Amino acid sequence: PTATRRSARRLRGRRGVLEMRASLLWVATLAASRAHAASCAHAAEETEKTCEEPPVEPWPTCGDWCVSRDPSTECAIDRAVHECANDYFCTTTCGLWNASVVQARDPDVEASLSCDAFVRMAGYALGAEVCADDCLLAEIKPNRYPAPLGFGLMCAPGTCDPAAQSRYAGTEKARSEGLAVLLCPCNWFGADCPDDWVRVERIVGKEVHGDLQRIVLGVEEADAWRKIVGSHRPGGVVRVQTRSASTWGARPVEQPYALAAVGEVGEIELLSSPPDARYHATVTEAARRVRALPVGPVVGEPLFINPSIAGFFNREYAYLMDVLAEGPPRDVLIVATGAGLA
Repeated sequence: PTATRRSARRLRGRRGVLEMRASLLWVATLAASRAHAASCAHAAEETEKTCEEPPVEPWPTCGDWCVSRDPSTECAIDRAVHECANDYFCTTTCGLWNASVVQARDPDVEASLSCDAFVRMAGYALGAEVCADDCLLAEIKPNRYPAPLGFGLMCAPGTCDPAAQSRYAGTEKARSEGLAVLLCPCNWFGADCPDDWVRVERIVGKEVHGDLQRIVLGVEEADAWRKIVGSHRPGGVVRVQTRSASTWGARPVEQPYALAAVGEVGEIELLSSPPDARYHATVTEAARRVRALPVGPVVGEPLFINPSIAGFFNREYAYLMDVLAEGPPRDVLIVATGAGLA
């Protein structure tokens, strides 16, 4: 059973690696070609003979031809449509090109993006632009998450809204701005899918410790509470959301929190620090509201919490507890960096 779990974990963990293998192959081929050219030049000097370099064929530029190809077919992003940083980020697939660009150009088709592609930050909607710096929390700046095109996450034009959202479905906004419809269910950072929402009924308790607030949220049903904490791992995060009148289509703004503790059934404890004033107002709106709520029933716009996602993982995308379950290492070192989500 241990071997089976290890095999399954590795398969899951390498999903993103496999999807990028074609891009790496092209980079490796290009490097091999350059090495061959250097070798040829040296041989020519030594023997006064010439040698010819083998041609290197790059991936074909993505285009409408992708519609009739297997979605996994590799192609190079058309830089007249989207600029990309280098060969690594300029290599994509026909499936992503169709979802991001071709469908957006077809007036009879609604461009859509799967939850899996959204989680992998792989979509680059036709009308999307790189998010402004004040739209992105420190944890998701371009230096840490350069996807999808090498310059950072992408937003709807002039906003901090993700370029793919479920509420864009059937709207003129999506059509005119070249945005994509996020396919639900999808419980991930930035997703507006309501499928996994659990309503926060009350603020059970609140303590102030300097700038920090210890906040205990209360949900009514035990099953709903178990839904939130059932998949929690060390390092996992819950997303607290509330609909906002300040966003297009009353987008649910969100604040991610690391769970401070899981106490009594129906109670979830969070730690909240003051929102950074440098961020755009919509980025910190949910955090400011949560900190301002008094103890008692939540009144006004409903507040929702999503099941815990993510967690500590290593470079093989294996989660901490899964690795420890396979055979505890001699030592485990935990380093606090001070870069928290709350």
